[in-house]
Amino acid sequence: MRNFLFALAFIYIPFTLTAQFDDLLKNADVSYLATFESEHDFRLTDKSNKAKRQLLKFSQPTDNCIDFSTDNWLAKWLLDGIIQGRYPAYKDPSLLEPLSQQALTNRVCTIDTVITFNPETYEEKMQVIRNDISASEIVSFRTSQAVFYEKKSGTFKTRLLAIAPMVMETDPTGKPLRVVPLAWLSMGGKPADGLTPQSPDVIWAMLLIDNGNPLEISKLSIKKNEAKKTFPEMLYQEATSMKHAVKSTEKYGCGEKLSKLILEEMTHSKDTVINFDPGISEETMRIVNNEFNPAEDIKQVSLVQEWYYDNSQNRVANRLKAIAHRVDVIDQNGTFIYTRSIFYLHCSEKL
Repeated sequence: MRNFLFALAFIYIPFTLTAQFDDLLKNADVSYLATFESEHDFRLTDKSNKAKRQLLKFSQPTDNCIDFSTDNWLAKWLLDGIIQGRYPAYKDPSLLEPLSQQALTNRVCTIDTVITFNPETYEEKMQVIRNDISASEIVSFRTSQAVFYEKKSGTFKTRLLAIAPMVMETDPTGKPLRVVPLAWLSMGGKPADGLTPQSPDVIWAMLLIDNGNPLEISKLSIKKNEAKKTFPEMLYQEATSMKHAVKSTEKYGCGEKLSKLILEEMTHSKDTVINFDPGISEETMRIVNNEFNPAEDIKQVSLVQEWYYDNSQNRVANRLKAIAHRVDVIDQNGTFIYTRSIFYLHCSEKL
């Protein structure tokens, strides 16, 4: 097993990536902007988490160094780009402290010295072998993203700011210690307009529903908020405005379209409360309406995103397709049972 011994201690602090979204901060059409970090796994063969993946496009590379043992193609392309110096690489998600090409090379390869002995000539030969990290050693990706609201289009969008291939750090004996970023790679700010799986420069595209890794609302770092509302309040307002399709969650893409009345019935409940008066031995019954408060009741959302590898720019980008609102399910005793998605707000599908 390859030993990953990084001298740098990675400390995760909420940084801003101003250069990566400066255009969004200055854009009068953008009324809300926040950043967040998230973990993703794009391998179709990985069944260890609850994420749903669908490969939308794949143009197989034509080089002679393809690793056919893995479907982690994104890892391969990023590793090739790191080795060839195509990506600005940094020590942490702030993108403030660059990694030198030498430091980066030291992280993606090891140098082994092999000495062989010829018993006939009594000669020793020393051979230096370079072992580059393989795509199969990338266990996941950590991303830094922005989520924002455009007033003109009336929709939420996301932008990938930086991405870090994650590897297992081990001790000198090969014992696994923890998963750490290989390096943080800048994705260069605003991506090319209109990327879709059909775009000729897109050689890989995947639809990813991260049910197993929902976005925690409390971890959003707000950079701009003209309406002074929480992210869940804005989402629910957008859903009940019925400007975009709102669908049930049993099957993405084929869910039932929901009306505003059904939405309100799903998010509001009525309880029957019975009071007993021992003085007159009489029971009284009253109906209590439980008001839905998005700011308190929506603590998580699941993002549905299309992910792309743009070969012309050698970069990764994404596009927000839908947002699933998640609420806690509580039993009659007030005990938490689980969290579930209640509907999809389709950000790119107008009614």
